[in-house]
Amino acid sequence: ASVAAGESVAKMGAETRVMGMRAMAASAALFGLGHIVNKATMRFGEFQLAMKATQLVTASSTSEMDRLGRQIKSMAGSTEFKPTELAEGIRILGQAGLSVGEVREAMVSMTEVATAGMLGMKEATELTINVMRGFKVPVHELRGSLDKLTRITQLTPLAMEEVSTSLGF
Repeated sequence: ASVAAGESVAKMGAETRVMGMRAMAASAALFGLGHIVNKATMRFGEFQLAMKATQLVTASSTSEMDRLGRQIKSMAGSTEFKPTELAEGIRILGQAGLSVGEVREAMVSMTEVATAGMLGMKEATELTINVMRGFKVPVHELRGSLDKLTRITQLTPLAMEEVSTSLGF
């Protein structure tokens, strides 16, 4: 009887260890999920803040900002940039005096030059503004001008950052 009782206690101990390990794994999974949700919430807050700042500096309507927000989210899904990075770029364009329509048009070219020139979004935004101001390039001609600058970096040993720095009007 004592052997059977010993085996029963050993079996209960093993089952308890398994349950404890499962509880630890579940706790770790919940902690990880909580961390992910927290980061996503923070990013969403940053995105909303940048969008609100853009709306204020461009004096845009809510419907214009909704359209811009959808464009940003679409671009974030097809580029290497996060929505918060794109929102920060458009805020800077808005502060430079572009209307929300001009921002929407410039965004595509700005994102392309950032990708091709291996620039961060802030650097690409500054380059875009410098090209527009320094060469008096209207938004609808921006893509061609930025394409030419990209081509210069492909044909010369200059990096896009060097070109951008030299254009700091």
